[in-house]
Amino acid sequence: MNPLNRLLQGFQKKREERESLETTIEEIVDIADPSIRRAGHYQRLLRQPVQEASSYCAEIIGKIPGPVRLSKQSYSSEPEIRALFAKAEDVEVLLKNSPDVEVLRRSGFRGDAIGLLTMDKEEKTVFGHEKHGELIQRDVVQHTVNFSGHRIVSPSPDLDQARAGMVHRGLEVLATVAMENITNLRAEISDLRQKRDYLAGFIQILNGRSNLHSRFATPDPEMLEELEKAKTSKAKVEAELEKRLEDLSYPKDALRHLSDVMLKPSSSLTMGSITLRLNWMNVRVDEKSEEGSNAITLAEISLAERLHRYGIFVVLHVE
Repeated sequence: MNPLNRLLQGFQKKREERESLETTIEEIVDIADPSIRRAGHYQRLLRQPVQEASSYCAEIIGKIPGPVRLSKQSYSSEPEIRALFAKAEDVEVLLKNSPDVEVLRRSGFRGDAIGLLTMDKEEKTVFGHEKHGELIQRDVVQHTVNFSGHRIVSPSPDLDQARAGMVHRGLEVLATVAMENITNLRAEISDLRQKRDYLAGFIQILNGRSNLHSRFATPDPEMLEELEKAKTSKAKVEAELEKRLEDLSYPKDALRHLSDVMLKPSSSLTMGSITLRLNWMNVRVDEKSEEGSNAITLAEISLAERLHRYGIFVVLHVE
């Protein structure tokens, strides 16, 4: 390739990356708060935050284990699949009814695809038997592990595309966090305005009553005390409202909230890993156990206090 063609390809790649970033920003703004578009230079101001959030998502997604084969036939050969599903038929049902797999199928794709399998984990304490040499101990405290709520996320033709799809999902999650923050602030502002208006009306009524009472009798101490309490409450509400309005009054404020979430993605979205050693009944055992067991490793995905899921990349066949 001659230098000119190499240079032109470099320009083309940069343009495609810039256009892709601009499209991603628009999608994020749609989720977080469309009013952000009224803020000046919002695209430019969001470039770095979105790029940093993308890098963070790519880093943690790169640590997800797998892929392992997800099929009815692999139920007996893949320890992870055997541990994650109660029976082989459950795998078939999931593949048949997965909305994300259906989207890929409708696109015309056929063949092996890779996606992220996510699920909830539940542990229960039971009493069972445990073998120690030739002895069998009864009523031993054991912990069974069950998985439910299985979902296949972002199935794609290969692992790189699957990871890219998960990065995009990660950005959507962060944008949703920003949306919740902005919406909650707006709700608080609305509530404070209602309280202020209610107290203003209540104070007006008390003032009227007090004036009317003073024309025919001495001032009523209880009424005056109630009036002062209402005025104090209104002052506190107005002070709180002013703080909230300083935090969110204009599109540039919503832009700042979105930017803050993107610049600190680890405050909202984290990923660790967990290794479970399970026997054939999905009972947790330690490495010293004489029972047959398999160790499986899953990603542990947490969205602040809102969501906690476990995941592994899987290979699935689309027909």
